Amino acid sequence: MRTREIAASESTIVRRAPSTAVVDRVVCELRPMLERYGVSAVLALLNARTRYRFTGVYRMEPPLLRNVHLYDRENPSLDGSGGSDPLVAPDAMLSSLGVPIRGADGRVSGTLCHFDSRPRLVPAGEELVLARVATAFAAQLLVPPARRGRPGA
Repeated sequence: MRTREIAASESTIVRRAPSTAVVDRVVCELRPMLERYGVSAVLALLNARTRYRFTGVYRMEPPLLRNVHLYDRENPSLDGSGGSDPLVAPDAMLSSLGVPIRGADGRVSGTLCHFDSRPRLVPAGEELVLARVATAFAAQLLVPPARRGRPGA
């Protein structure tokens, strides 16, 4: 019986995809959060929409992807501004959802992603939400916290 309850609760995660208007409203609600509290608050709110442990922003620095921001649901006080990432082996990631972040020139400059070491279902429409956030806030997402507020940042 318990297995059936768990399966039922897991299946409720995936719903019909939200309308474009709903996704646009989510992005509009995140804009003041970004301006007032910064990228970390936006990542926490995006993470809360899912069951993924991590939500992060990675900037392309070929041949690497460099962590710029990271939210860890199990350790929200973690300074996820790069350099103090939790040590997670790439092959330990069992589930992920990511979208590209494009620069003003249209080239991929980074990625906004959810990931976890446990299997996770992707909530319907979450890829569209991430894609809209990545487009709307591309410039802010890719700036490391240490550079924000400095001239030329």
